[in-house]
Amino acid sequence: MTGGDGRQNRPDRLIRGVIILAAFLLLPVFIPAFAWLHTLVPLPVIFLFADSGRRQAIRTVKTALLVAGGIAVVTGSLPGLLISCSMLPLGFYLAHSMGGRENFIRTAATGIVVLLACWAVLAVMYGVLYHLNPYAETIKALELAISATYDSYKEAANLSLDTLAELERAFAMMRQYVPVVMPAVFVMSSISAVWINLAAGNALLRKKDIDLVPWPEFNSWRLPEHLVWLVIASGVGILLPDSLLQHVSINTFLIMGTIYFFQGLAVLVSLFARWSIPRPFRIAIYAFILIQVYGFIFLAIAGLADVWIDFRKERPRAT
Repeated sequence: MTGGDGRQNRPDRLIRGVIILAAFLLLPVFIPAFAWLHTLVPLPVIFLFADSGRRQAIRTVKTALLVAGGIAVVTGSLPGLLISCSMLPLGFYLAHSMGGRENFIRTAATGIVVLLACWAVLAVMYGVLYHLNPYAETIKALELAISATYDSYKEAANLSLDTLAELERAFAMMRQYVPVVMPAVFVMSSISAVWINLAAGNALLRKKDIDLVPWPEFNSWRLPEHLVWLVIASGVGILLPDSLLQHVSINTFLIMGTIYFFQGLAVLVSLFARWSIPRPFRIAIYAFILIQVYGFIFLAIAGLADVWIDFRKERPRAT
């Protein structure tokens, strides 16, 4: 993937790229409200490769890392910067894949593996530097948060004894299943991060130059049909008595649910475009889906049903 004009070596373009990438790396570290920027760190890398070419992009990334690293060392924020940096290899891989116009499914699958490998390396680094197990610490933090939430409900609300007993059982079940589903949580997080950067990168490059875009628009993305058998197999495995098989099946089911959620979202985007739904209504529906677990479930089911029904197929017009 190359930039393609004589301006690519201009100092102002280098400075602009360094500032933008350094901001993506550091803002989540210093401002908690910008923590979501961790996920989008690959985006400026993708754009730099498309805008300036490989050599200039690598130079810009190196300079931004030096600037961000210097600031992090001075302010004692290096651990937070490492989290941002763990997303950089994904940006390099997606830029390479887009430049080589690799298959979308292969790109997504490899991107997930790349990101999970980076997180594993980061966890090992934290374990060595701080003499702790990041995975165990994450589970412990979630269990403490669940206990604190239960205590706040119990103290703040005037609940009957029966309601309190049901609430206690529900929170006890949550504490029980947190360690079970943590592998799925990490994989689901990586799937979401890769999907967001693929979709946003595709849209970003489409605005810059349609010739740079390697894949069709998101609303036409489809999963291989044979993946549906993983959903069926994991659903059956959950019902079997073997505890290990149940745990594996639960994790697989959650992961596949996330994958089909994004296919369901592609269906929704396609239908919005076909029906010419006004943008404010689209934004309101997207926001509702994000804050409601039922929206996630509905789109996952829609994505799964699309394998057989094909909601995006153009229907013949009535004459």
